[in-house]
Amino acid sequence: MSEKKQTELYKRISITENALEGGVKYRQSGPDAPHVMQKRMSFLYKEAESYRVDFLAHCDTRIQSMHTMAKRDDVLGAFWEPTPSRMLMHILYSDMVQNRATKQNTVTNSLYVSDKTAGGIINHLVERGAVVKRRCPDDRRTTFLIPTIDMLIHFERQMAHFFIRSNYFRGHGSSTMIIKLIQFDACRKKHFSKYMYNLTKFEIPGFIRRKMPGYEKQFPQLQLISEPSELFVA
Repeated sequence: MSEKKQTELYKRISITENALEGGVKYRQSGPDAPHVMQKRMSFLYKEAESYRVDFLAHCDTRIQSMHTMAKRDDVLGAFWEPTPSRMLMHILYSDMVQNRATKQNTVTNSLYVSDKTAGGIINHLVERGAVVKRRCPDDRRTTFLIPTIDMLIHFERQMAHFFIRSNYFRGHGSSTMIIKLIQFDACRKKHFSKYMYNLTKFEIPGFIRRKMPGYEKQFPQLQLISEPSELFVA
């Protein structure tokens, strides 16, 4: 794939700039919005880059750990079982953030299962609306696997909750990483329709209230994204 077309796979755009230009895609509501969620990722928000650096590092660590376990020849290697769907999920995210194409015919070698099993997993993900297949314009024999908007939203929400929970149980107070997540949600809340924001947000205030009561006092920035019913009383 040429460098030009590789870059065009995920176009870098700004939520703020897009909103100023009309931002129709991000202000949809009602029956059209879920349809948008099933579309393939074709853009990367500039405002998300600050926290995606941390998400990417975590993903790459998980991928490397799974590769290491798969290649162990000592007694602990006997305990390892392939988790191809989880591996593929992390590879798709890592490639997307780095604006790389995930090629079906090469990624199957990283899943440690047969080609038939890998094909079944990929077809299942396509049917569930998590992944979209796209033919390479330069080589019709090559198929790209691209996350849908829906997959990205749920994956990053899970990652956000993971980082918040980890920070809390390590006994840490305020966190620059968590503040970045709150600020990104505040940007979405400002520029998205209410319907689209509710579909895409990290759900940080509710998650903290349910799982870590009292921890909200470390983050006064939560006022930016809390609904009136979610405001915390000191």
